[in-house]
Amino acid sequence: INTIMAQQQQQQQQRRRDLSVLACTFLVAGLILFASTTNVSSSLLRLRGSDSDVINTPGRQLSAPAFFRDPKTTELRTVNSKRQTTSNGDKAEIYHGPQYRQHVSAHVAEEHAFKCCSNEDVGSNWSISPNSPEWCPFSYIMNEDECKHYSLQEANEFCESKGGRLCTAEELRELCAVGNGCGFDLKNVWALKGADEPQFLNNPAESKPTLVFVIGVEGVGHHLLSQLMGHSPNMQLVHKLGMCEKRGGQMEKIERLMFNFRRNHPGLFNPDPESESFDAQALYGLLVQIFSSVGNAIMAERAGDTSPFYIPINANDCGSDEAMMSYPNFLGDDRVFFSANLDTYYNACRDAGLNCKHVYMYRDPYDVILSTLKREFNVNSQEAIRLYTMELQVIFAQMVTHSQQNIGCFGFLDVKGSRRIEDKDRFGELFGWPSRKEFRSFYKNIIDKDLVEMTEHKKHKLVPREWSRLMQDLVDIHNRVVD
Repeated sequence: INTIMAQQQQQQQQRRRDLSVLACTFLVAGLILFASTTNVSSSLLRLRGSDSDVINTPGRQLSAPAFFRDPKTTELRTVNSKRQTTSNGDKAEIYHGPQYRQHVSAHVAEEHAFKCCSNEDVGSNWSISPNSPEWCPFSYIMNEDECKHYSLQEANEFCESKGGRLCTAEELRELCAVGNGCGFDLKNVWALKGADEPQFLNNPAESKPTLVFVIGVEGVGHHLLSQLMGHSPNMQLVHKLGMCEKRGGQMEKIERLMFNFRRNHPGLFNPDPESESFDAQALYGLLVQIFSSVGNAIMAERAGDTSPFYIPINANDCGSDEAMMSYPNFLGDDRVFFSANLDTYYNACRDAGLNCKHVYMYRDPYDVILSTLKREFNVNSQEAIRLYTMELQVIFAQMVTHSQQNIGCFGFLDVKGSRRIEDKDRFGELFGWPSRKEFRSFYKNIIDKDLVEMTEHKKHKLVPREWSRLMQDLVDIHNRVVD
């Protein structure tokens, strides 16, 4: 018997070694695949092409964009940020929004937002935007007290005082200065045309509505958000146009095309491989068609109004509980698989010609676990820890992939996040409240008491000591996503 047990133990050890080798093989293959698809160098960012001009900056080399190059030589032209007007005398061009595809005429004395760029790292608050083209210059990150609108001359002088210049139109189109504070990604901005001519950037996509997808694990406050959204001025217009009608409204159709739990009718985000009637291509085509119809209907209703208009497509008080589209969005054995596919969402937006974005909802992980246990979403806290760690890892990957599309981060049921007045003001501005005071008053009517942080005693009671290490991993990935 001892001999047989020893042989079995040796066989088990060999199987473990084989599995370890197999796991390492897959890991190495994955790393090789990742490296082959990533343009990252340990010391220098790889330059596009073999004949790119290079701008030398401390610690980095930048390939020069076409508008910096003199067409007759390979020398770089100096950007002159002091020129304040075009040939129109007291008129200049201004561009708009994160796409910056069009420009309109604006008086140089008008006050607008702006962004500052520099070919060199000139000090603190200057950085290179992540996921930007390799040639992008440094851009200035605004402090809160610097969030002001200036005339063209004042904007020039501000950038010069920081050691830089106004960003060029091309730099802004390529998202070289996105996410630099003050919400200027959504504003009209002064910019330089080519090398030295000022312009006013205008994004035609802003005349169309922007669809917004709410990202967040279950238990972070989708129902609260639905109340806020449902009473927002923007959603009131959606209701007025009949888009929230049951059995036929465009919003319900969007929800059903993404998530559908009716038997034999799965959606794009919860496909069933055993369903004979599932046709992803047909569903995708319908989603694009409805996205387009929503955009056209809103544009027609707001004819002549080019101000931003944001429409939440989930957690909007306009549909069933399926419309929450939380991570995950299903109770059952396979629910870990039923999360939103942001690639499908953004591809459909692109094909529909719409400018789409997302916002993120968060809450303290301990409160998320407690909330979902009360509603019997999970059997115990251990199951919840495993599930939400995985879901947050998915969310982290999605938000890094689509980082340029994030326009808000809201923790209305998070103890610390609920105290961030600037986030509440941001939410009210996005979804149409005419004033900060009006939204704050409405918000206070829904949440009329301050949130209290869970005590350490309750945390230990909620999560077994043996699971404290894995709980810390959940807290860590939560913090990374919020950051």
